[in-house]
Formats: sequence, structure tokens, C-alpha cells
Amino acid sequence: MAKAKQHKITAEMTSKCSACIFLVNYEKMRVKEDPSTIERLGEVVEEGCELFRLESSRICKGAYSIFGAEARSVLTQVDLSAESICGICLPYFCPDIPDSREVKNKSNWSISLPPPSRKLKSNTKLSKMPINVLKVLHLSDIHMDLKYKVGSNADCTEPLCCRTMDGGDKPSIIDPIKGETTKPRILNATQKAWKWGDYRKCDLPWWTVNNLLQQLSRKHTFDYIIWTGD
Repeated sequence: MAKAKQHKITAEMTSKCSACIFLVNYEKMRVKEDPSTIERLGEVVEEGCELFRLESSRICKGAYSIFGAEARSVLTQVDLSAESICGICLPYFCPDIPDSREVKNKSNWSISLPPPSRKLKSNTKLSKMPINVLKVLHLSDIHMDLKYKVGSNADCTEPLCCRTMDGGDKPSIIDPIKGETTKPRILNATQKAWKWGDYRKCDLPWWTVNNLLQQLSRKHTFDYIIWTGD
């Protein structure tokens, strides 16, 4: 039973990866022949995503509205193969593509810096000055979800779970005429999102981030705080 399930997952990953590569190659060819067709990129992405069932209809429709600008730049300005693009953007579906995982892949590059114009000399006066140690807090890549919901589905079929719309519903078979329908799904205890966050496909609830900042404020005094992305 376990082998059959694993085979099904592997087949799904392979088919979705192949669909992604096909769509990217198709769009690259179309834009190369007529650059003005880039204006229809959103329609192609949505239609292809739904046709090949890369994600649910809701995700397909919303993805381009969020990442459209990046997609246009990649297709028109970045010299990457379709395999590399899919391997980078969809690593779960395309984990074994050599072109997207090799060290020589174009997504890994180095920049040659020119030699310094003049030799820098150390300032002995400055080096002998007393050093003031600063206490710095660096918060990095905190993903907060304002729609996080305790008890929602933490094991959903979409890229991000534990949200208000991920309750007991799971997409059922897609009807090509009526679109996507849903049917009730009873969640067991292991599938439900925890109160303070979940290690699965979920971002942090706002109260966890708020509690973190409160605890830091009570127990520490910082000279300055840096809050960055990745």
C-alpha cells in the first residue's frame, strides 16, 4: 500500500513538472516570435495551470496577480532554460532535474570585483580606541499570516495551509464544465493547525509573532533592531 501511494506521488510530481516545462517553453517561444504577446501571459498561466492541474483553480487564478511582474521579467530578461525555471520555482515537483540542481546552473553565478583603486591603510589611532559593544537583534524571514486559523487544515493540497479557507473542505474531482467543487472533509487531530503555529505548510499566526516581540521587549534591551527578509 505504501509503495503504491509513493508511486502515485512520484507520478504526479513527474507529470506536473513536465507540464510546467511545456508551459514555460511554449510561452518563451511565443514571446520570442511576438514580444507583444507577453501581455497575454496572465491568461496563458491561468489556463495552463488549470488545464494541467498544477494547483487548485483558486491558486491558479491568484498566482499571476501576485507574481506576474516577476514572471514577465524572467521570460523576457533572464537567460534560463524551462527546466531551470521549473526546478527553481517548483522544487517539490521538479526535484531531480539535473539542469536545475547542477553547480553550473545559471541560477548560481559569481561576480568578479575589480581590484581596489588604492591600498587602504589601517588607522592606528582608531584601532586603539575603546570599543563599545552593541546588542543587536536581527529578525530574519518571519512569515506572518493574518488569516491563520487554529484547527484549520494544516495538511491541505495548496502551497499554504492553516488558513481560514482551509477548514474541512478539500477539492474534489474537477468538473470541466462546472469548474471545481468541494465536499466536506472531516479532519483528524493530526491534520489540524496548532495554536502557536505549525511546522507543515503554514506561516506563523500574528499572536505568535506578537508574543515573541513582547518577550524580547520584557527580557532584553537592544541598541538597535534589524528586521529583514530571507
